Amino acid sequence: MKTDTKVIDKGWNRIKREVSRYKNSYVGVGFFGGGGGLTIVKIAFWNEFGTKRIPKRPFMRQTYAKYIVPVSKIIMKEYDYVLRGKSTARNSLNRVGEWYVGKMKYTITNGNFIANKPATIRRKKSSRPLIDTGEMRNSITKRVFML
Repeated sequence: MKTDTKVIDKGWNRIKREVSRYKNSYVGVGFFGGGGGLTIVKIAFWNEFGTKRIPKRPFMRQTYAKYIVPVSKIIMKEYDYVLRGKSTARNSLNRVGEWYVGKMKYTITNGNFIANKPATIRRKKSSRPLIDTGEMRNSITKRVFML
């Protein structure tokens, strides 16, 4: 006796594929520039870790310390969306990255940093550390890496 079997997927294979992509991918947040000379990447590094002339102003580490628990919850929420077929891995990781970019920019604007020296304040006409032209803050972005 021969029987015909019809498989009705209802999206299960797509969900499995997206879950696999999510588990094997990540989003990076920071500065992805390159090139030589005085780049935003170098300026960010010098401010994060300090130099002989620039005090440490660890905006990346402050962001991580303050938001590690909330971002972990957002990652799990986005994973749940992928599990339920409500999102793709790429879209979910993009949302996580955009959220974290906003938090890093907020930290640069409002973080707790060593004050500028009086000569720096006179030159910049501002006492706010890490903000001169706003170029560094505006250069923070995210990249999704799908493995």
